[in-house]
Amino acid sequence: MTVDAILDASSYAFNLRSLPFAGATVIVLAVALYVLFTAGAPALRGALLIVAIGLLPFPTGLAIIGSTTDPGAATALSKLAISLIPLSSAGAMVFLLALAGRLAHHKWLVVFAFVTSVATVPVTIFTSLVINGVWRTPVDLYYFRVPVDGIAQLEAVQIGLWVGIGIVVVARRIREEPNSSRRRQLRGSVIAFSLCAAGLLDVPLGYGIGWFPVSWLALALGLSLALRLLVVDDLIRARALDLRALWGMVYVGLLILGLWLALLGVDGAPLWVRIGAVAVVFVILRVGVSLIRTIGRPRGRATRTPLERALDRYAQRVQSLRDQQQIGEVTVELLELGVGCEQIEFLTPSESDYSWERLDGETLAEEQTPDPLLLVWLQQHDRPILRDDLATMRLGDLRPSLALLYEMHDAEVLVPLVNRDEVVGMIALGAPDEGRGYRQEELNFLRRLQEHAAAALVYARMHREATERVEVDKEVGLAAAVQRAFVPGSEVIERSGVVVAGIYEPASRCGGDWWSVHELEHGRVLVLIGDVTGHGVAAAMVTAAAKGCYDVAQRLMREEVDLVRLLGLLDATVRHAGGSQFYMTCFATLLDPAAGKVRFANAGHVVPYVVRPGEAGMELDVLAARGDPLGAGDPEKYVQHEADLRDGDLLVWYTDGLVECANPHRQQFGDRRMQRMLRRLDRGVTDVAAVRDHVVMAAVAFQEGHPADDDITLVVGRITGTATS
Repeated sequence: MTVDAILDASSYAFNLRSLPFAGATVIVLAVALYVLFTAGAPALRGALLIVAIGLLPFPTGLAIIGSTTDPGAATALSKLAISLIPLSSAGAMVFLLALAGRLAHHKWLVVFAFVTSVATVPVTIFTSLVINGVWRTPVDLYYFRVPVDGIAQLEAVQIGLWVGIGIVVVARRIREEPNSSRRRQLRGSVIAFSLCAAGLLDVPLGYGIGWFPVSWLALALGLSLALRLLVVDDLIRARALDLRALWGMVYVGLLILGLWLALLGVDGAPLWVRIGAVAVVFVILRVGVSLIRTIGRPRGRATRTPLERALDRYAQRVQSLRDQQQIGEVTVELLELGVGCEQIEFLTPSESDYSWERLDGETLAEEQTPDPLLLVWLQQHDRPILRDDLATMRLGDLRPSLALLYEMHDAEVLVPLVNRDEVVGMIALGAPDEGRGYRQEELNFLRRLQEHAAAALVYARMHREATERVEVDKEVGLAAAVQRAFVPGSEVIERSGVVVAGIYEPASRCGGDWWSVHELEHGRVLVLIGDVTGHGVAAAMVTAAAKGCYDVAQRLMREEVDLVRLLGLLDATVRHAGGSQFYMTCFATLLDPAAGKVRFANAGHVVPYVVRPGEAGMELDVLAARGDPLGAGDPEKYVQHEADLRDGDLLVWYTDGLVECANPHRQQFGDRRMQRMLRRLDRGVTDVAAVRDHVVMAAVAFQEGHPADDDITLVVGRITGTATS
């Protein structure tokens, strides 16, 4: 390539043949400047910028060739003009793939296209394999000549192949796209790049066949349509003018102009003078641009726009709201005003499970629900995410999940509402009413609204949880009060021939243990003790139901109390009240001190001890009986047993919470420790309250301050043999 021939002014003489190519150059430059000065989808902008930069040398070179008189200069300019066209076609393929949302699926094809396109640049410029000279067309225009044995044919195939692949992918996408405005954009893009590719009709001119190039016309028509798509249909979803790029272009232009004037003014001067002049011009321009930007910057607080004022009012309003639905309605109302979009979905996670709900409470279908792994990713990307940006985002295996979320909600933007590394909601927005993309100021607006909405949802949830805790606290208090009403206190109870003292210590404010003592006719005493699985409000409610059933049953039976029948009634009650989630162990004891007998039946409860004086000290026996817990649904297995009693016998009923209480080392109090303690009782102690307190204090001392995991109930009774009624 002869550089001197290109730079020699005598090689040129203006000719009207240059005008058509100059017009095409202006259109290519307009596309490049528009893309450069706007902020839109990165993949679309970058690819289209490569297309424009790769095409710009072609009409520019042909325009200069139209006015050259030197075949050497024409040959060198021709090589420069077509050297970047393969790269431009690769950029066109990338643009079309990104527009169709298929860029991530063809990344290796993109790499191959760019590698081969870049490789052809030095081959085209520095060898004769693509261009080996020029010839004069019938209209007296220099045009490059293609060698028959060169690689120009391969380069032409390369250009058509890259553009063709992109067009085919977009054509398939058109059939699947539900949005009419995006279908219009896709169809327009296919037509625009098809027209640009029609410039290959000039290939015969390279072999000396034809009169005048038509590629400039195809290029001008295709890029004019592309420019219309950019400006009118918002093809790259442009968001705002990028003032940094604009200032950069102004600065570079002024610098080039200043340097040219400086060098022209010191023509013939020594080298150091030229260098000094260049430095002075650089400093002057740098200071001048900075001064202009400083003067143009508004002083004080900038005037706030109506949208900013509306956002401030929104922030104040949602701070006072404590209902999630109201927050969503206010947010949707502001979004309709702020971005001009009517297709808005305000989504929040369900409180009960992993599902999500719309504003009206409708549960989303499974394919519309965000993937749990995707939510983790969104926690780290708490910003508005545009659908057009998917092609350039590093999503890995999450890409299909996010793409499906956009598709299911027909969304152009997803706004995750994140607060303290938790996704508390999400907003899905369609395209603005006029079908354009989202501007940068609108994305900034969404980002500010995002912060306020997320904080409001968190405050509403905290308020709801606090209210629920207050309600639960009231319910617990009510349940505890009800339970205290039907469980005897710590005072000593005297009945016919029996003295009883008990204690009940729930593990929480209310529990599932209970006990009761009733005097029946003919000097008999009925003692029941029960333990519902678990503790808390639910266990207390089951206990209350069982206690109510017991009270009614023992009044109806009167002197004909049947322990098996009684346990059967309690079994049905527990089964109805607790379903399959709660069971109750129970031990029913019918004492007849006058007859010296005791009848008893067991429903899965720990058996009580009978402690009586013996020759060597206290002797220990148990009222042995077996049976399934209440609520298991097999009352036929309950069996009534009978045993003898003596005056002075101690009966000790308890729940398993007593022997299972543990110390800080997780060692349990245990049955053996309980038995040793009962055997060591003083034979002269007849106070049941003293025996009760002795056992309880031993258990408390063993725990060493460690809280009990279960309710504890202990009842001690003594047979006196004397009726007081």
